Amino acid sequence: MPSRVVVIFAAAFLFAGCATPPKDDPEALAEFEKANDPIEPFNRVVFDFNMFVDKLIFKPIATMYDGAMPEYGQERVHNVLANMRAPVVFINDVLQGEGQRAGVTAGRFAINTPVGVLGLFDVAAARPEPIPVYAEMGSTNPVFVLPGALRERSAEMAAGYVQSVNLGVGRFCTNPGLMFVPESADLSAFFAAVAEE
Repeated sequence: MPSRVVVIFAAAFLFAGCATPPKDDPEALAEFEKANDPIEPFNRVVFDFNMFVDKLIFKPIATMYDGAMPEYGQERVHNVLANMRAPVVFINDVLQGEGQRAGVTAGRFAINTPVGVLGLFDVAAARPEPIPVYAEMGSTNPVFVLPGALRERSAEMAAGYVQSVNLGVGRFCTNPGLMFVPESADLSAFFAAVAEE
């Protein structure tokens, strides 16, 4: 019995995602078209191309790397790449107003680059009191607002943005951070809508 319930819920979620344009209601069709992604065909072509390249080139390389490179070597490669990413993580920390975390990131980079041979060895972690790593890059999450979207849905976007910032506090590892909004006459209406939320 429980497995049937799971199948029913799974089918409900699966079919809920299959949105078809309403044919008999012009107002509903206009609303559907407004929410539709105008460059979806292009996005699908890019996605298919990326999947093709991944299967043809990157997956075989990753499989060979995983099988041929010993774990010790993989750790060294990981350390170097993490060290190379540290300046970007530092900027991300600063943009988020995370001063202590930015200092930790800068300290790890300052130690691991010269002493750890460009990060090959994680010297900062080998200290008696290791310097922690805060390396989540997705937490600033820039949001880019297009002029047409701002003009047509500024109140809706403002509500969604404020809710996504405030409702998930402490539960999500990523929230929208920087918001890039084009300067236009609609910008003041957007700010007013954000202030009302």
